[in-house]
Amino acid sequence: MKPDIFMDNFERTECGDSHFAAVGRLLTLATRFERICKTITVLVEINNDTSLIDSEQKLESFISKLYRMDLAIHLTSFGFDDNSVSTILTNARLARNKVAHVVSIGLDGCLDEVPKQKIFDLNAQILELASQIAEGDKVISFAMSLLTNEVLPTQMHLKSYSNRLVDWVCEL
Repeated sequence: MKPDIFMDNFERTECGDSHFAAVGRLLTLATRFERICKTITVLVEINNDTSLIDSEQKLESFISKLYRMDLAIHLTSFGFDDNSVSTILTNARLARNKVAHVVSIGLDGCLDEVPKQKIFDLNAQILELASQIAEGDKVISFAMSLLTNEVLPTQMHLKSYSNRLVDWVCEL
């Protein structure tokens, strides 16, 4: 006899594996966003041992500092104003936290046995979180390109970037 708290349903199915793969790709995107945020934090020298996604105050301080640098000219020329950057990065930060701490709650068994509505809700949640993180990734990657003097992406690349990330994450 085993206590109910232990996992015991390890059945893998094609449907379940495809959903777990989407969750894994979402986690990969969230981790990438977090890593770039930590790297750019160091580059902008806010504080070498913290990340701009740790709190609202750090994020606002980062955006303020970013706009005091020459980056503001480039960001605004590509359509990113300080309010939209703040909103995009805040949404991406909150979405990253949901991915890290919430999205896989209740997914500890065979997904074929989960009610269809819960799977539908999971797919919608993955799409929403991927969209928010992809937009944040676009902004932070663009800022990183500016800071490191990388070749800047074209408007067409920026326009399609988030959708390509979301399509990759949500592919079942």
